[in-house]
Amino acid sequence: MRRPPSSETAGLGPVSRREASWWLGGAVLGGGFLVGGCSGGDGPSSRSPARPWRSASTESEASDRPSDLAPPGSEARPRPPSAEPLIRVRTDRVAGGQVEFGDPGRRLWMTAPATGFTAMVTGPVRCRRDRDGWSVRSTTRGRTVSRSIRDGGVLTLSAFDQREDGLPFKGRRLAGTIHLDPVGDADVDVVCHLPMEQYLPGVLGGELFESWRDATHESLAVAARSFALCERFHWLGRRGYDVVADERSQVWIGATAPARSRRAVHATRGELLVWRDLVVPAYYCAACGGRPAEATLAISPNPVNAIPPLAIPSPDRRPACGCRTLGSHGAWRVSMSSNDVVSAMRRWATSGGDRSLATATWPLRFDVVSVQRSGRPERIRVSSPATRASAELSAIEVQRILNLTGRGRPVRSADVALEVTATELRVTGAGFGHGVGLCQYGAESMARSGADRGAILTRYYPSAAIERAWS
Repeated sequence: MRRPPSSETAGLGPVSRREASWWLGGAVLGGGFLVGGCSGGDGPSSRSPARPWRSASTESEASDRPSDLAPPGSEARPRPPSAEPLIRVRTDRVAGGQVEFGDPGRRLWMTAPATGFTAMVTGPVRCRRDRDGWSVRSTTRGRTVSRSIRDGGVLTLSAFDQREDGLPFKGRRLAGTIHLDPVGDADVDVVCHLPMEQYLPGVLGGELFESWRDATHESLAVAARSFALCERFHWLGRRGYDVVADERSQVWIGATAPARSRRAVHATRGELLVWRDLVVPAYYCAACGGRPAEATLAISPNPVNAIPPLAIPSPDRRPACGCRTLGSHGAWRVSMSSNDVVSAMRRWATSGGDRSLATATWPLRFDVVSVQRSGRPERIRVSSPATRASAELSAIEVQRILNLTGRGRPVRSADVALEVTATELRVTGAGFGHGVGLCQYGAESMARSGADRGAILTRYYPSAAIERAWS
């Protein structure tokens, strides 16, 4: 059985993942709307902004962009496009500038758009970037052939046979046209340019258990498509990719995907979540724990996150989310030693946090200052009585600090209650991820009770409509 959905980020992915943070300056993985991924990542992943870029292969896409945009003065969300768009997926950033593709004997088209260079090469192919441009080593009739391209711009590769299984690279099969995009002095971004509907099966394959119901897969297909389109809208013309292939945006396993994932994408082809004629940035998480989070608090305060589909209805008369009883994320507990907690707090304080806590000692105090409408903690005051230091932090920031105490993410969400003892901190929590939008375990619970994708999406994105933009 595969690992559980990583959705903490897509939607800030499921646990929704994501460099997704447009609104925080793009410091997080993947997205413009997110702060940690659609599925619910722990927060922004540091990366330097990519330079604005447009290759020859995206000329038509870029020239069509004005028709996809909202009128001046509208919210920063795209209009549903009339035709299926391309999506640019960054699968890796390769340090040192050397990229190699296997598949011996397989023929590939190679181009350098800036120079007009075009050649047919045979795998395995090794491309190395240096200060003079690119050096390419390939095989022809059993002999090794070396080429030099005196330009350090983008290099593209595509399989001559156009097989759907793509090209193998670091555990994935890469689909579409592969762009090797120089970054900085030596690094290279590996970016797949492919149609949206070809991209989505690999997202569902990475985000959900294959055994889960069709309605769950179809619901996430609509949400993931909407999320990706919003990311594309934001990043087109600003950097060389729209999303990344991990939790910082949405997990993408590549060109190979389970049959159920492919069926769900086919069944929902072109369907988007729309509110007031503009696409909804459909964040999602693995499990909301029964108490959804406000997007303006869990993702970012940008006004686009205040729209009704991303807000908690007031009053919220929806039934309790099924994630409370399905799976292991509905309720959980973890204990941390006092030494680990103090060490994590001091590291946070000295690396950009509140320096007054740099000398904090045990016992610490954690007092909830304010809560969200759903009852989740919003702000927590952390204090060190012995040193008289204190700082008021968001619950999400406290979660991130506590996750510095060990490997992985022992504190799965920011919906927590904290109990201090003489020797440890006991954390009682609910959910996995940021808690905004579709809850993957909750959606599966609804599907097992007979709900279809329309009912699931209505429950998690109130006021949004499902619209088929292309066929």
